[in-house]
Amino acid sequence: GATWEDRAAVEALDIAVEPGTGQRVLATVQGGTALSTDGGRTFAPPTGPQLAYVSWAPDGTVYGLDLDS
Repeated sequence: GATWEDRAAVEALDIAVEPGTGQRVLATVQGGTALSTDGGRTFAPPTGPQLAYVSWAPDGTVYGLDLDS
């Protein structure tokens, strides 16, 4: 059984967790993509393009799909 822990409350369309440590988390939110460096406890203000979906590949590459696909 897994144990869940409440973290930051963000209104995100999608969330991607960095493979490995899981300390960096990306959330696609209004205004861009927000980054957490503490496992989702807090998020920095959003930056970059507005994305609909985001995926973190095992090699560290991040792929995103904008609102126009």
